[in-house]
This record gives sequence, C-alpha cells and structure tokens, in this order.
Amino acid sequence: MFVRVKNRKTWLYHDDGRQAYIVGESGAVDASNSEKLIVITYENGKVKSYSIEGAYKMIIVSSNAIRASFQGGDIHVMLEDGTIEVRRSDNGGLIRKIH
Repeated sequence: MFVRVKNRKTWLYHDDGRQAYIVGESGAVDASNSEKLIVITYENGKVKSYSIEGAYKMIIVSSNAIRASFQGGDIHVMLEDGTIEVRRSDNGGLIRKIH
C-alpha cells in the first residue's frame, strides 16, 4: 500500500495502483506510510497518525510542522524553524531534537 495527497486529501492505494480509500481529514499537504501506520501533515501544522486501515490513532505534533516521514521505526518531523524532531511511531514520544 502507498499514500498520495491529491486535492488536499490523503488517498491510500493498493500496490497495483488501485485506489483504496481516503484517510484522515481534508487539508493535507504531505503524507508518509510504513507497513502499519500513516502520518499526515496538515496545513495548520499538525501531524496526525492513522492505522493502515484508516483508523485515527493520535496527534504526533500539534503545530508548526512542515513535513513528517518514517525513518526506520521512528518518525522524523521537520518544523518551521528548521528543527527536526525524532519521535516514536508507537506513542509519538519525543526521542531527540536535531537543530
């Protein structure tokens, strides 16, 4: 499965390219997925996490995010000031900040 942001909505696709369903709310600017999770960055700077089935899990960052992506088992969130926060994918906890 893979995700794509189209018309400010996050679409989940099967590996063969067939469209599966919409995940999350409208206002998405970026999305990334792992085997089990999807993280979506919204226009208001929030980053939210969803299961691969589309169920809402938690807010990873509540504001100032530009982009979030998976790096191994962690989520890297780039903030407006250039700082990168490395967060746990299971609970969103902050591991470290890279300035």
